[in-house]
Amino acid sequence: MRTIPFPRGLALIVAESGRKRQLSNGRYNERVKETRAAAEALGVCVLRDVSGERLKKSALPSLLSRRAAHIVGENERVGRALDLLASGNGAGFGALMNESHESSRNNFDNSSPELDLLVEIAQGIPGVLGARLTGAGWGGATITLCEEKRAQAVAEELTREYAARTKLQSQTFVCKIGDGAHSRLISRK
Repeated sequence: MRTIPFPRGLALIVAESGRKRQLSNGRYNERVKETRAAAEALGVCVLRDVSGERLKKSALPSLLSRRAAHIVGENERVGRALDLLASGNGAGFGALMNESHESSRNNFDNSSPELDLLVEIAQGIPGVLGARLTGAGWGGATITLCEEKRAQAVAEELTREYAARTKLQSQTFVCKIGDGAHSRLISRK
């Protein structure tokens, strides 16, 4: 384990979708089975042992290929994220957050219309660098990376626009990023 400093001048916003996450309906367990089947078909114990290049050359069925693409892509994004953070590249890190959400939506099918809308709204607000679902998906919350000086305004606009488009109330939490992996709640809307 290592602590990576976060670029200064950035904040995180957690936005609740108003849709409860329900993992008990079996979709999470389906993904576990599908990713295990993909690993088995590729001859590995776990998908972290597969590179994106190797996955592209495989002949997995479409569904297993998409599930594996998400897991393999997430692992590769984490490696790239560490390098971007170590070099102070917040914009590059935000772009990886956007890629991650697209993969969750298109490859892993664990997003929801509410999460997609929160991410879409956030990505259109000035000062936002990236946004993605957080947690297991299928409801719950998103996390948005933005310029610290715009964080409160971003949170307010995100809450207002989401309510206007869904009639759901999103509770947002603006978090100031501390050293390394720590964050501190600075406001709640």
